Amino acid sequence: MTGPEAAEVMLKYGAVTFRELLSNDTITALRTYLDGKHDYRHELPYNENFWHDIGRLSLGLGTEDHESIGQALREIAQHDTLQTTLEGILGPNPALVEISTLTSLNGAEQQGIHTDSDWFGSSLLYSRTFYHSYSFFVALQDTPQKLGATTVCAGSHYCANEDLEAICVGDEDKLDRNYTETPAIEVSTNGHIGPERGLLRRGDGFLFHQNVWHRGPANRDEDGRDRIMFILTFVSSRQKKSSIREGDHRRQALGTYYYQRWNMWGHTWNDLLEAGRSTLAQPVAALRALGLHKPSQQDRVGITFIEQLCQQLANGEDFYADYMLEELRDNFWNLHGMP
Repeated sequence: MTGPEAAEVMLKYGAVTFRELLSNDTITALRTYLDGKHDYRHELPYNENFWHDIGRLSLGLGTEDHESIGQALREIAQHDTLQTTLEGILGPNPALVEISTLTSLNGAEQQGIHTDSDWFGSSLLYSRTFYHSYSFFVALQDTPQKLGATTVCAGSHYCANEDLEAICVGDEDKLDRNYTETPAIEVSTNGHIGPERGLLRRGDGFLFHQNVWHRGPANRDEDGRDRIMFILTFVSSRQKKSSIREGDHRRQALGTYYYQRWNMWGHTWNDLLEAGRSTLAQPVAALRALGLHKPSQQDRVGITFIEQLCQQLANGEDFYADYMLEELRDNFWNLHGMP
């Protein structure tokens, strides 16, 4: 599938897969490092450890954490089809708003089907106000059904409805487990699409619109394995020099939050090419996040932490609601990361 073809699939179905983004050595090194962080997850700071109490972990990452993170970012940046697809739906040099990992620990229970952006406050209904947001999951292992492969309701990013569970997965006690009677698809190695056409093998990537209804099923792997995904999220970038009538000045959708360290904001796709070397490396990355440094060779820039912070505060979004401001203040003083 070419980049333009993948972009058309994205616009129609809201999801598409890509093959072989990471080398075996990078996958092994990255998975080993992330798996090791699980052992001391209760000691991790704010914005580096979410939802461990329900058997799932979302960890914000930085290139200084481990060399495999920068290597993974550089390899992804060399995937021409992915770049062409993203630029076909988001414009040139998309902004990077998340570098994280999501783990479904062995024994994790099934999630309810949901979207990552609220249908009533996103590009679905107000495309002039909110930008489109696309998450990219890279599998760090083969992902059979029992490991908890993501369930996706294809095309549901066009549906403005409070709850699509009945439409997407129906009454699961009465339907075939493989959802052959519903629009839902398991993005797995051996799902009902057939093992010879498995949708997500080790090193493959899965791109989806954050208004697509999806869920993480229970992890019932008989070998006791965790399911680990490396995650990037992209939105349209800003023009470096633009008036209020030029460029894309739309804001983050309501209900959306990214597991992004404050000092990793402000970057774009082009920065991935040298991630951990001349870009996405501290302390310059922190200056980019604060809007104090803009690369002279690029005419488009990422979304700064200051912009994202102000938008989330003004709208009382998750982690920035009134009752959480004291905690937010304390994390500023402690120099911890913030979403």
